[in-house]
Amino acid sequence: MSRLFQSKLILVALFIITVVSAIRLTHEISRRVSINAEISELKSEIQRMQDEQRSLTSFIEYLKTDTYIEEQARKRLNLRKPGENVVVVENTQDQSLRTRDMVASGTPALWWNYFFSNEKKS
Repeated sequence: MSRLFQSKLILVALFIITVVSAIRLTHEISRRVSINAEISELKSEIQRMQDEQRSLTSFIEYLKTDTYIEEQARKRLNLRKPGENVVVVENTQDQSLRTRDMVASGTPALWWNYFFSNEKKS
């Protein structure tokens, strides 16, 4: 009987060790899966940031070009090259003609232009 008891005790101990090992293994596998998912996310974020960095570097290089500097000097400072003539085109369309055309096109057009027109309202 003592041998049977000892063998059952050994079997129970082995079963408990197996269950504990399986639980620990399951936790380890779960942890590795989550770490691998996080690594994958971080790699994609690194790629996105590298793309953004390349784009910004390209944009900075464009900002340093003579073409950009000249464009900004013309737009912001109203500068021109020596010997260059500047032509200003005024809006020749009279406001009353525009209003008359809108009234002729109907009320929906008036409301549309009232809410969505880019023109300055008086």
